[in-house]
Amino acid sequence: MVADGRPYGLPRPELSSRSTASTVRPPPSSWASFAASRRLRCAYRGWSTGTDRFGEAAGKTASLLAAACALGALAARAEAERVDALRQFGRHLGLAFQLVDDLLGIWGDTAVTGKPVGSDLRSRKKSLPVVAALAGGTSAGDRLAALYHRTEPLGDGEIRTAARLIEEAGGRRWAQEEAERQRTAAVTRLATAGVIPEGTRALTALADLSTRRDV
Repeated sequence: MVADGRPYGLPRPELSSRSTASTVRPPPSSWASFAASRRLRCAYRGWSTGTDRFGEAAGKTASLLAAACALGALAARAEAERVDALRQFGRHLGLAFQLVDDLLGIWGDTAVTGKPVGSDLRSRKKSLPVVAALAGGTSAGDRLAALYHRTEPLGDGEIRTAARLIEEAGGRRWAQEEAERQRTAAVTRLATAGVIPEGTRALTALADLSTRRDV
C-alpha cells in the first residue's frame, strides 16, 4: 500500500515555516507524534529502548544543519525571512542526509562507507528504513520484528534476511523516496533565500551530494 508516495501511510515530516532572526527553534513534533502512535509502539514492543528514531533524526542531524545555516545567515546580518529560508534548507538537508546515511548502514558498499556490510543490522540499530518496515503492518515487517527481538547479534545469513525483509516491507523504498523529497524541498527553500549565485551553486551541490552517495 502506498499513500501519497509514502508506503503504509508513513508521514512526511512537517517543518515550520516561521522563525525570527534571533531564534533557531527546536524541530517540530510531527514525526514524534507518529512514533507515539499505536502501530509503531506495537512494532517496538519488547525491544525498544524508547528512542523516537523519527524525532531523533529531526532533533539531531536536521537541527544541527538548520542551526549551522541559520547562524551563517545571522553572521551575515541577513533579515529574518532569509534566515528562516536557510534554516529550513539546513533542516531538509539534514533529514535527507540522515535517511541516506541509514540506507548506507544497511546496503552501503564497505569500500565507500568504511563499515562492514549490514553493520547497522548486526547491532539491530533502529534506523529509519527499519522503523518504516516495522511500522508497515506487513508479514515481512513482522518477521523482521522477530529477528530484532533476539538478544544475540545477528549472523551473516540473518543480516541478509533482515535486509531483504526491510526491502519487502517497503522500508528501503520509503527512505530513498523521502530522502529525494527532502533534497528537493531543501533546494526549493534555498531558492527563496536570496543567496548569491556562487553560494547557491555550492549549497545545491551539497544537497545533491547528500542523497547521491551510492545507495
